[in-house]
Amino acid sequence: MLKDQTIDLAKPLVEEHFRQAAPFWESIYDSSDVYGIIHQKRRELVFSFAERVCLPRCSKALDVGCGAGSISVGLAELGFSVNAIDPVPEMVNLTSRAASQSRLSAAITPQTGDIDRLPFAAESFDIVLAIGVLPWLKSYDDALNEVRRVLKPGGFFIANIDNSLALHRLLDPGMNVLLQPVKSALLRMLGVFGLHKPKRRVPATTVFPARFERALRTCGFEPKNRAMYGFGPISVFGHHLLSTKSGIDVHHRLQQLCERGVPIVRSLGAQYLVAAQKI
Repeated sequence: MLKDQTIDLAKPLVEEHFRQAAPFWESIYDSSDVYGIIHQKRRELVFSFAERVCLPRCSKALDVGCGAGSISVGLAELGFSVNAIDPVPEMVNLTSRAASQSRLSAAITPQTGDIDRLPFAAESFDIVLAIGVLPWLKSYDDALNEVRRVLKPGGFFIANIDNSLALHRLLDPGMNVLLQPVKSALLRMLGVFGLHKPKRRVPATTVFPARFERALRTCGFEPKNRAMYGFGPISVFGHHLLSTKSGIDVHHRLQQLCERGVPIVRSLGAQYLVAAQKI
């Protein structure tokens, strides 16, 4: 029960974060910095995975957390009939505008909605995408169960998670998951002496890729395709260590090594994308 209350309290913070950041997410796929290039790589992989499942034209797709609409529009361009949902009305409006500007509005139906309570009947969709959604959840259980419910038998789910062992997190003591026990103990000690007051932070979740795949299998999905991607931005306590150009060069070189399956590097990408089939 306590866990559920924590999740409920976190959701308004996440929604307010995306409400305020709507212009940022509208421009992210046109950005030329490291963060933008990583998101462009993610979109490229998402569409590649969506094509590889070889669904018939006009198959029904659900884009959960549609944001500014870039993924929804791309799916419509691939021939899908798309329902697009987001809990933040400002994001739904951006998706509607993107659909109109692309002249694909007839193929895209935007509306408000939450992944934990999808407003659709069981077995409604051939494919469900949750891109940039799971990292903002404190628990995946309800979300995965809802996705499975609305997928048709044999349908596909494409989603990404933030990798706990991402290189940029390991290099930054403020984000390094391996140092979390030490940081937690230190904060508790400071709290005892009144030297630390917890701040209301927008919650974000990282997970080990193998653990995510186990969660998918437990919920009735079988992973079929996966990809690790994204190296950077490299920072220490939030301060970037590389220029934009150097950061991009580092990302591209490490991404090439990752795609060649070089040990260690192949496990250190910022995000992990999986296409799984409902079984």
